Amino acid sequence: MDVELRTYLLHDDGSLETLAIVPFESYGECPNVGDTICEWFDHVDMDKSYYSVQRRYFVHRIGKNSGWAVVLRKIDVSEPIGKLVDAWEADDEFWGEVNAIEVAEDEAGLKPLAVNTLEGAKVRLAKATNSAPKPKSTSKVRKASPNKPKYR
Repeated sequence: MDVELRTYLLHDDGSLETLAIVPFESYGECPNVGDTICEWFDHVDMDKSYYSVQRRYFVHRIGKNSGWAVVLRKIDVSEPIGKLVDAWEADDEFWGEVNAIEVAEDEAGLKPLAVNTLEGAKVRLAKATNSAPKPKSTSKVRKASPNKPKYR
């Protein structure tokens, strides 16, 4: 059986609400008590949500789904957490652009080259694209060579 990681929101009245059931691998390891989790989905118009890990339990059911149950409490964002998540988002955008440029360079047949800035990589790619040799004609029409002797 695969190990799952289930997150539950602990409400003020003590009730639990299931937030997510995901493969354990999506977290890499089970969050520890005191950890802070930030969740948001780019494809949905929603604010970032912040949770503090209150408890974690391993539920082992023979012949059924087993895994970690992580109990979370929603918390207000503090300035350091907000700045960290904003920096994370900026890193994602930056490395996404770098990846797109690397793919384009690979498709253009350029050898990997360390470039110190994203702008430098964009300039290098633009120069390579503009100066790339034009493909030769694949036509099979042949002309007689002027040096080839003619037979009578």
